[in-house]
Amino acid sequence: MKGFHHAHMRTLIETVEDAERLMTAAPDLWLLYDTGHMLAAGSDPMQVFERDVLRNRIGHVHLKDVHANDPASWNHRTGQFNEEARFAELGAGNMGFDARAALEKLEEVGYDGWVSVELDRPYPPKPPAEAAKSNLDYLRGIGY
Repeated sequence: MKGFHHAHMRTLIETVEDAERLMTAAPDLWLLYDTGHMLAAGSDPMQVFERDVLRNRIGHVHLKDVHANDPASWNHRTGQFNEEARFAELGAGNMGFDARAALEKLEEVGYDGWVSVELDRPYPPKPPAEAAKSNLDYLRGIGY
């Protein structure tokens, strides 16, 4: 069993930098790599792969995208999530997330665990089954 921390918006550990500080202080802890929460919190989730203390300690993955009404001005500390920004189906975000690049980096670092494609309810604009199909079609379209 692996103990891990879920990087999650509006908690003490939101960004890549927060996760790096925590993982440095707790060397037996693993990271739940949540691309959507890191992105929504203003962090680039791809930076996880640039940090020695993070890239080889991913214990689970939540793969998701983020869409903001105004990506240039979105700020998770002052903005209203679910009104000004929301989680989105893979490829439907506009905050610069590249799911294919993230999956390729996971392969590169030897990650062999589960990857969950996650959408938090009730915020996707599509019904859950339709959103799940969109995500599956997207992943198949990029070779997964």
